[in-house]
Amino acid sequence: MNQYEIWLAKEQQWNDDRVKAAAQRNRRYLLLCPPVCALVIGAINLFCGGDIRNVLTCTLYGAIFGAVISLLALPLLHFFGHKPSSDSYMEALKKQTALLSPEQREEMALQLMSADAVCIQYKTDMNSAYPYEKAVAAKDYFLSSAYGTDHPLLLKLDQVSQVQTDTQSFSYRAGSGGYRLRIKQYYYTIQFCFYDKNPALSDKTEATIVLDHQDIRDQIVEAIKRQARI
Repeated sequence: MNQYEIWLAKEQQWNDDRVKAAAQRNRRYLLLCPPVCALVIGAINLFCGGDIRNVLTCTLYGAIFGAVISLLALPLLHFFGHKPSSDSYMEALKKQTALLSPEQREEMALQLMSADAVCIQYKTDMNSAYPYEKAVAAKDYFLSSAYGTDHPLLLKLDQVSQVQTDTQSFSYRAGSGGYRLRIKQYYYTIQFCFYDKNPALSDKTEATIVLDHQDIRDQIVEAIKRQARI
């Protein structure tokens, strides 16, 4: 195997581990479904004035209802899971690297796997299919899994003219009845501007990564600028 094939195998392994972590998280949620349903339905009956016998009966029915949901959902999770997105991730990675010459692919693989490359792995709190993402900054290349759930971002840094950051927010209301709160959510972006249109990103002249932690965003930008001297 050449260095590029070794790197692809490592990326496949990392992505498979990420898929397994997401599946395990979803299985834990499903296993919590019976006790949560039991407690919720039992509590509703209790607050509505039911006696102990009715509360226990409703609790049992709630547990059965939750178990049925889990039994129906677990096979679907097993057969479907996130494998299609995992395949899309690797296909997108191969498509982007196909634009490089064999020599460039070898150099890219060596740089991204080298001890000098900065690899930042982090847990995301956003509504992502996967709980873990990563960014790798090398001298001439940058790889991020945060560009999209199944679309990694691989850049040759000499194509990048500028790296910009921004903080954005949106507000939404939560609650019901007379108890409604306005919650403000912040997210942090890294925007890459290119000298020319990036062929790996179709006709786009820029690419944006969205993160939910400012410190992670700042670590990634610092690593890029330190490695590539942008």
